[in-house]
Amino acid sequence: MKKIAVLTDFSAPAEHAAAYAFRLASALQADMLLYHSFVVPSTTPMASQVAWPMETFDELEKSSATGLLELSIQIRKLGDELAYDAYIPDVTSHHCEGSLGLNLKDLEADPDIILSVCGTHHESLSALLTGNHTRELIDSMVLPLLIVPMDTEFTPPKHLVFASGLEKEDAKSAAAVFELFRPCGKSITIAHVCRESEDHQQAVQALLEATRQKVPDAKVDSLEIHEQTLKKGLSAIRDQQPYDVLVMTHHQETFWRRVFSGSNTQRVAKELCQPLMMFPV
Repeated sequence: MKKIAVLTDFSAPAEHAAAYAFRLASALQADMLLYHSFVVPSTTPMASQVAWPMETFDELEKSSATGLLELSIQIRKLGDELAYDAYIPDVTSHHCEGSLGLNLKDLEADPDIILSVCGTHHESLSALLTGNHTRELIDSMVLPLLIVPMDTEFTPPKHLVFASGLEKEDAKSAAAVFELFRPCGKSITIAHVCRESEDHQQAVQALLEATRQKVPDAKVDSLEIHEQTLKKGLSAIRDQQPYDVLVMTHHQETFWRRVFSGSNTQRVAKELCQPLMMFPV
């Protein structure tokens, strides 16, 4: 049975993402895994420089297990809000000590997991010690990662916008994303942000045709945005083409990879109104 893995730190954004993921799992007829990775503060590089209550492994493991149990109970109650004939996802949980980026191998080894979900990052002393979680996830990702903004209300992901750098692999990636959301998906827009002086019509048309061949039952169209920055480009996409999920591929050396590194990751994620999917290639 396919599953959605929710990466949680028990913060308010993470709980909101879990609630969104439960409704998404129901729409995709998938089950749900709540996953928490905890780090013992004494093992972090900055631990000796910051005053920190040095909790033991046993205490942190117990706290993790308790948090997952409470969150599981909270999430299962959302099943009462679903339609009478809707699929009710089975909710399980797992916790593990260590860096989340390294522990993602556990999730990747499970062939049933089709998607990972997390909330937008929040800054705290704990985050300072344990690292930037969102950046770590993006740098370590093998599974598709869906980042859910705090204020997002769930709507079935019928319309997808695929932000393309006009790479050769983008048709395959766009088709794979559509297949992932197929129980809900109706259409996908290939959006390209470029300077006004640039002409990419031939490349755009080739990408459209290649995508249509891979998903002939989907409505596939394109949108070209003339902007200088990612922030303005995202705003223009949102204004010109309403969407349920924005998709970006994770290329090591492309424009999208460069702007989605470091502090830009957090700044862009906080400005999104709808979920953002980072899709590995």
